[in-house]
Amino acid sequence: MTRGYDVVVVGAGPAGIAAAAGFAQRGADVLLLEAAPEAKTRLAGEWLHPRAATALSKLRLLEALPRSARQTGHGFAFFSDDGSAPVLLPYAEGQRALALEHSVLVDALRTAVAAAPRVTYVPHARVHTLSAGTLDYTQRGTTHHVRAGLVVGADGRSSFVRAALLGPRHAPPAVSHMAGVLLEDVTLPYEDHGHVLLGGPGPLLMYRVSERHVRLCLDVPAGSAARTPEAIYHAFAPVLPSGLRRAFRDTLEHGKVTWAANRLTPRSHYGAGDVALVGDAVGTTHPLSAAGMSLGILDAMALVGARDVRAYAQRRSRESHVPEVLARALYEVVTRDDESATAVRDAMVRMWRRSPRERARTMHILSGQDPGRASFAAAFTKVAGGALAASVAMPGVVTTRAARVGALGEWARYPLMM
Repeated sequence: MTRGYDVVVVGAGPAGIAAAAGFAQRGADVLLLEAAPEAKTRLAGEWLHPRAATALSKLRLLEALPRSARQTGHGFAFFSDDGSAPVLLPYAEGQRALALEHSVLVDALRTAVAAAPRVTYVPHARVHTLSAGTLDYTQRGTTHHVRAGLVVGADGRSSFVRAALLGPRHAPPAVSHMAGVLLEDVTLPYEDHGHVLLGGPGPLLMYRVSERHVRLCLDVPAGSAARTPEAIYHAFAPVLPSGLRRAFRDTLEHGKVTWAANRLTPRSHYGAGDVALVGDAVGTTHPLSAAGMSLGILDAMALVGARDVRAYAQRRSRESHVPEVLARALYEVVTRDDESATAVRDAMVRMWRRSPRERARTMHILSGQDPGRASFAAAFTKVAGGALAASVAMPGVVTTRAARVGALGEWARYPLMM
């Protein structure tokens, strides 16, 4: 027997659940399929920028979350590697992020969407055929044949739906690996903030995910020797506030580290015809910007409100390009240790310290509040100009100064991407 649905969503992560709930609220009959519900325990997105958190709240998907399991985020604290005081980068007045363990978030979202009218949630359902508005999936040895008015691929960076639509996408090499650690009963320097700390082998991102737990995300460069608990401790402990180091060591000694590969793929294709892609099925960004999960949820909301897949693709290509490029630029600025990257990084921090307006603009772009390409180009050009001025002012022979200036030229590619 063949069953028909208005929408079939493949993948019950945050983006897929948001799409399913959004279409159902508009009166569509939705089938939501999840191949591996146990994958919720992997290291994945835990920070929702304000627009995405608000979207989930409006869909009534967060009501099952206990207050103790979620934390609000007022912005970020950026700790440079020069020992200077951190810079606080706040969200706009009244804007709050949401931070919580990925597994807790996914459990709450799945519970809510499974109870939603017009949504049929099927776990352990693996799609193996997709063609011309029909798909086959297998659940516990039984194959089901389904017709769909629209298929939404929300099945991650190894998306079956994307491969069926566009052909296989070969995974790019990992730019780094992320080690995830949960610390218990510690205090952050700036509660209700995400923290970015430089000075280790790679940047360190940390934030509170519950009343008792703080998440550390340690960016370990590809090929780095910092893979054993002892090596990780010695590489990153000097960067941490002293009050967190004992808990960090204890957690590492008990082997409580979760790993994930960081692979960057352009957000270049949003679907075609009656097949749409959302979230990591579109492309992936580096976790340092904490933007990936938010981009996926905003993809879902744009798709729900679009007249067709083509209109959705045009809108999200326009809206997500700037946050994607900013995430890529920030990662390059904070991880490279050559002279030009250091000059750009120092200029960026100086600009943030001096200008509340530029701090606000950075957060507006990062959180998707300001997708304007001109705004990003202006901000990055200002940073590059500051780096250029500092390089020219540095002592040295003329040829050395000219070489410094020439090295900064490669950073012009980011404004030119606009």
